[in-house]
This record gives sequence, C-alpha cells and structure tokens, in this order.
Amino acid sequence: MKRRDFLSTATTCALAAPFLARASPGQTVLIQRTLDAPPRCVALGNGKWTGFEIEASRMLCDRVGVTLLPMEEYLVWSRALKMIETGDIHLLANVTWRAERAEYMDFIGPYAMADIYIVVRKENADTPFETLDDFTVGDRMFERVSASAIDPEFDRRFESDPDFAAHFIGTVSSGSLQSMGHVEALGNRVATGRVFGAITDWYSYRALQQMKAADLTFDPAELTGVPAALFEPATNYLTASRHVDLGLRDDLRSAYRESREDGSFDRIWREWYGDRQMPPAT
Repeated sequence: MKRRDFLSTATTCALAAPFLARASPGQTVLIQRTLDAPPRCVALGNGKWTGFEIEASRMLCDRVGVTLLPMEEYLVWSRALKMIETGDIHLLANVTWRAERAEYMDFIGPYAMADIYIVVRKENADTPFETLDDFTVGDRMFERVSASAIDPEFDRRFESDPDFAAHFIGTVSSGSLQSMGHVEALGNRVATGRVFGAITDWYSYRALQQMKAADLTFDPAELTGVPAALFEPATNYLTASRHVDLGLRDDLRSAYRESREDGSFDRIWREWYGDRQMPPAT
C-alpha cells in the first residue's frame, strides 16, 4: 500500500509541527503518546522507544504503509485525551471505551484488559469490596486517578452522588496510572494512612510490587492489592483521533484483525507480557 499524506491543517498544529518536521516530505506519520512505563513503553534514549504499545502500533503502521513517530514529551492522561480530541496526537493506547470518547476517537482494536486493584495496607487486606457501598464505610478515603474510566456504574455514581464522591480524592498527576512517580506517590499515601486505599490498575500494582524499599520513604511490602471483583474487567483499546483520515483508520482496523489472525499480535504480546491474559480479538 502506498504511503498517503492524510494530515489536515487542523492536525498539523504547533505541537505536532516539530515531530512532522523530522518526517520526509510527503511522508505520512502517526504520532503516538509515550510514557515511561514498562512494559507498555520503554525509553531507550536518543528519542528511541520500545515496549508493547510501541511495537504493536509500529507493526500496524508498517502494514498500512505509514510511519509511527513516538512522542518524546510525557503527557498526563487528561492532556493526552484532550490532544487526541484536537488531533494534536493521532494514536492513544490502553483506552477504555466510553460513549463520550467515541465522539472524538476511533477504537481500532483491543490492546489489554483493564484489571482493577485496590491497594491497601496489609492489615486491611481482608476488607471486603463487594459493592460500591463498601467504599463509604466510616470515614474511609480512597485515591482515584482523575480522568480515568474505572467502571460505568462507579463513574455514574461518582458524578451523581456527592456523598459517595466525598470518599475519593483525585490525584494531581491525573493520568499515567503507572508512571513511576505516580506509583511511588500512590504507595506513599496509602502506607502513611493519608488514604485508606487507592483504586489502580494491573500496571500500577505490578510496578509497586517491583519497587525497592531502599529507594523509597515507605516499604512496598507493607502494601497489598485487593482484586476489585465488583468491577467487571473492561477491555482497553488502541484508538486513533477522528482527525485521522477515515480510510487510514479503516486500514489500521483491518491490519489489527489480520495481526490477530496470523499471530503477529500474539507474538508481541507474549514478548512483553508473558502469560498475562490477552485481550479479546474484537
């Protein structure tokens, strides 16, 4: 397939221009958000990146004849959502489907499962989290990441029930659920009792388990993750901005389906995630 120039005037904005300037004249590129969060994204230095999201997206871009250009700037989640809405970035991975998001981004294909954990101190490991009302017991406070989609019913109640919402604080970093700075701050707030627990995902919990006490002001061994069985695991997707040409989005969707059928996606997944449960193909 020939490379195509699809970027509209609206897409080639001030932020995108430095990235596009490095592309060859007439070359089509897709700009993807990056974050320092192995195994999703891994910075190699000199502007080079690898990791599951990078390699899987690069594979799809190669199949449709465009170039993947990872961003060098770190973006918090709330800003990344805004930038894909405006077309300042073209690809955003690990996005949970929501109707309002579908208005400005196209969901290309599943990239992971959104397994939710509630991080608490180990002495609170037996705390039941079977219904949403379990979050409102006594004066418990929980951390949640602003702008992140946790569960449709949770999100609805958080927006409509002030008494329920009063039991939660939003993190200032609002977004990379698994950037190392966020994970450290999350663990510290739980360990020191500033919050009873923190709602997070598999990536953050995994990163927290791998941290070394010698490098921190708290001991990660004092914390544990309670699987949040009340939240149905959602599917996270690779998405493309609706500023991207529709034909190219359709080609990416076809390339994704082909990669699941021929095993290419599976091989990249196993390389980075091992035996972790794969997302569905559709």
